[in-house]
Amino acid sequence: MARDLEQNSVLQTLPNEVPLFPLPDHVFLPSVQAPYRVFEPRYRALVDWLLDQPEEQRWLAIPRLATGWQTDYHGAPPFNSTATVGKMVSCETLRGGHFYIVVEGVARCRLSERVASEPYRIAKVEPLPDLALVGEQIELLRTRMLDIVQTVYTLVQVLGPAASDLADAAKDFSDPERALYRLAAGAVDDPEIRQAILEERLVHHRAAHVQEALTSLLALAGLHTGSAGAA
Repeated sequence: MARDLEQNSVLQTLPNEVPLFPLPDHVFLPSVQAPYRVFEPRYRALVDWLLDQPEEQRWLAIPRLATGWQTDYHGAPPFNSTATVGKMVSCETLRGGHFYIVVEGVARCRLSERVASEPYRIAKVEPLPDLALVGEQIELLRTRMLDIVQTVYTLVQVLGPAASDLADAAKDFSDPERALYRLAAGAVDDPEIRQAILEERLVHHRAAHVQEALTSLLALAGLHTGSAGAA
């Protein structure tokens, strides 16, 4: 109940529309901080605008560009409508007028682009909260989270400090949604899988995606360390 109230509170703070910073082959996830170098003039204008806003209002969305974006990258290529809305939490000005920004993911939303007079694109925001689990789904989530903890523990034994981000993400499952997004950010590189994880609104299904990714990572780590030992 407390987690549901917290989620509702977060969703109520979201703006009605946000500027867009769409990127190819990249899926930004909630509950994660990610750095970006901003150099294109239209997105430098976006950052300039954000810097003019109060710190608590520096909202933007980072959707993944859809298939075929290469033919119209400098125009208005299509993007995945399900994306993460976040806040710019830091900004460093670089030489040449470029920026180095850090964005913290806040919530998954559906984006609907509107006509904009600004050089950057703008979209209306519709929150997409997770669906409530019922009955056996709740127990299934618990089981999968326990499996995830065990897999992360094994990865730490195999990889050591290289798995520290995953270990940190697995320390607290009081908010499974947040923990799963953080684990996905550390374990999943494939943008198609990351987009599927982002779009999944049933948490126990998202947990299955994450567990599969962690298991694959463990298999690769075992092959690598096995090869190193044989050499």
